Amino acid sequence: MVRQILILFFLLIITNFSFAQSCDCRTELLFLKKQIETNYSGFKDKVKSSNRAQYDAISTEVLKQATQDTKSTYCLRLMNEWLSFFKDGHIYIGMADTVAINKLIRETEVISITPQNLTRLKISKNAEGVYYSSDSTYKIAIIKNKTSFRDYAGVILTSKSSFWKPGQVKMELKQTTKSAFKAYYYSKDHSIQVLNYSFDGKSLNNGDWTKEGIIAASANTQTFVPVQFKSLSDRTSYIRIGTFDEGNSKAIDSVFKANESSLKSKPNLILDLRGNGGGADFAFYPILPYLYTNPIYNIGTDVLATDDNIKSWLPILSNNNFPQSTKDAIKNNITKMQEHIGRYVSLSDDDTTKFEKIEPYPQKIVILIDNHCASTTEQLLLTALQSKKVTLMGQRTAGVLDHASVRSAPFPCSHFTLYYATTRSRRIDQGKGIDDTGGIKPNIVLPFDQNWITEATKYLEK
Repeated sequence: MVRQILILFFLLIITNFSFAQSCDCRTELLFLKKQIETNYSGFKDKVKSSNRAQYDAISTEVLKQATQDTKSTYCLRLMNEWLSFFKDGHIYIGMADTVAINKLIRETEVISITPQNLTRLKISKNAEGVYYSSDSTYKIAIIKNKTSFRDYAGVILTSKSSFWKPGQVKMELKQTTKSAFKAYYYSKDHSIQVLNYSFDGKSLNNGDWTKEGIIAASANTQTFVPVQFKSLSDRTSYIRIGTFDEGNSKAIDSVFKANESSLKSKPNLILDLRGNGGGADFAFYPILPYLYTNPIYNIGTDVLATDDNIKSWLPILSNNNFPQSTKDAIKNNITKMQEHIGRYVSLSDDDTTKFEKIEPYPQKIVILIDNHCASTTEQLLLTALQSKKVTLMGQRTAGVLDHASVRSAPFPCSHFTLYYATTRSRRIDQGKGIDDTGGIKPNIVLPFDQNWITEATKYLEK
């Protein structure tokens, strides 16, 4: 009996050892590459004959580099570097559990910042300096620190988040022009995003990080709230919505119902959607009656029918945050996908939405937008632009909508999860895509150093 237990124990060791040996960064990258090529709805739009050689060269180089380091942080950076080719915010890698987060935290690079360095940074005229995040969670020092990936490192000085400690590298910047950088930004959970950052002499990424000694732009210092209503004057109401996540849909509906009398009696409304990265379309339905002035034309979407995509859609059917009507529609679409594997299947037809009446109030609506508005929020904006009541004010949106309906796939042997788009808008075929044009442009551009709520109120009440 003891001998049998020892043999079993030995076999478990051999099995786990073999798994660990095969679970390397190259294996993870090959899985990622196959998933994107097979299941990502935008692959054929992003990889064409004109850039296929470039795609193949980048893939070969990243796979080659995958053997140079065994750290999760290194592999995660390589995978995100490869994903950046697609320029799609609807493809990203997240942490599956706390095991992955803790591993990344342990492997995060640490750089010592001396008092002499800080003194020098305070008089620097270039990108070096001490910076505060827009929500004041982090204070970092950006210093010259060149590696194969970067020219500058952003090092934590102080942090209100328990996930980040002084000395840890929060971001890496690779200079591309005098005022532009490729940024490897590490999120709260230490996962990585590959972004394009600009430097205007005062801030990075349009005020996301403000240099010490500079007054932060009011447009980027908003405190996140899921949904909020305010009466700004006897003529203007204000509603801020931080997310259209399905879990916030009931709160949004409640706020609109609770303030129905004010909304239907005041001539003006400011709808503040800054920082709203999207969620589920049904979450913005309570807004539509107030925006509506004429029939709304909707361009439909197709879903890529693959076995993996079908599996990834199934969990929605048991998600209590989704209304039954949405679940019924998804169930029908899954049936169509099963009948047309390997093809694009219509998820929603082109149609026209008509309401029974036009609400007399509000008469004018300003929607505040910025470069963090994405996905479902952009879908709402395409609808709002068809209204005679609406004016968009602020900055261009993120441009993350043409390929949407994000689903997930766990990596085979790490604690990472791939998130990717499964649907494709037919706007692309009509030359109306927004992702490659830099997002949705506001009717009135507002600089970041102005108070946008004040400017919107002036515009509405003039």
